[in-house]
Amino acid sequence: MKLLLLSLSFLFTAFVSAENLYSMADLKALEKKAQWQELLTHLSDIKPTQRDPAWEKLVNVSMSGRFTQLHTESNSSKIFEFFDKYLALYPSVLQNKEFMKKRADYGLDYYNYCFSYNDKECHKEYLGFVALDPNKKQTFSIAKIIRRRMSDVRANEYFDLARPIKESGQCDDPDLAESVFAGLTQKPHRKEVKPALRLAFGSCHDVLKTIIKKAIRHNDDGITNTCDLAVKNKSVTGIALSKCKRYLEGK
Repeated sequence: MKLLLLSLSFLFTAFVSAENLYSMADLKALEKKAQWQELLTHLSDIKPTQRDPAWEKLVNVSMSGRFTQLHTESNSSKIFEFFDKYLALYPSVLQNKEFMKKRADYGLDYYNYCFSYNDKECHKEYLGFVALDPNKKQTFSIAKIIRRRMSDVRANEYFDLARPIKESGQCDDPDLAESVFAGLTQKPHRKEVKPALRLAFGSCHDVLKTIIKKAIRHNDDGITNTCDLAVKNKSVTGIALSKCKRYLEGK
């Protein structure tokens, strides 16, 4: 008897659950009424085998609509929760260039403000933000903000994440040069040295040769950090090269 009651209870629960699922007609009705939150909640009611282009369109429209709603409320916590939850639930939106640009632009505005008052917390948040969508152009802009507002040295990690390329003109950026110089002249154990070295001897090497030379002539840490790579890559000549050779011979 107990087994029978249990089976009936299970069947009733399954029936009620099925009754509560929204159909495509229900979802389209929500779209017409701009009920974006409810629409986002029930998009997953549609079985994977039935998720056609019409369903994908609803996903993108509802994501854009809900973001616009939240943006007018000026609640950054809700906006970032929205990004995290629904981009994980509907990953196809990552291919929506228009929406991801809105996300990137919002992130740039937010972190521009955030880094002006909360270094550690913003650093942790931002690394998670860009991990989902590695927007290099945005990260380069954030690096410039950090260099100007906080620290030449700290900005190296962000410039390194941005992977600047010579063709874009980013290698000629004065903020990048100042940051790399600061990183190359730190004590060798400092974590900022490695990203500075990757920047100095990476795609911007030709442009940053003058910074490498300047670092070697600046202090002993500049010599210790850069001379091995500088000689191998023929980055320096003259006095800087002589200093490097003496240092390497004495190692």
